[in-house]
Amino acid sequence: IALEHDFVLLTPDGRHFLLPNLSVLVKARFLTENVRITGEKKGSDSIWVENLEVKRDQEYKTVWNYEKQQRQLAAP
Repeated sequence: IALEHDFVLLTPDGRHFLLPNLSVLVKARFLTENVRITGEKKGSDSIWVENLEVKRDQEYKTVWNYEKQQRQLAAP
C-alpha cells in the first residue's frame, strides 16, 4: 500500500472510477471496506465525491463529506 500513488473505486460489475477529490490517505484508510459513494459522475471514469459512507454493522455511516471538509479547511 505504501508504494501506491492512488486507488480507484471498483464496482461489483468490474467497472472502476477515479475519485479525484478524495486524498490517497482517505482512500487507503477504507481500502478493504464496503463503501457507498454519493457524488457527480465526471466523464466516463471519474466521480467527484460529495459523501463517502462505510458499511458497519449492516448500516452505512458517513466517514467523509465534501462540504464538511471544505468548512474545516476554511476555518481559521
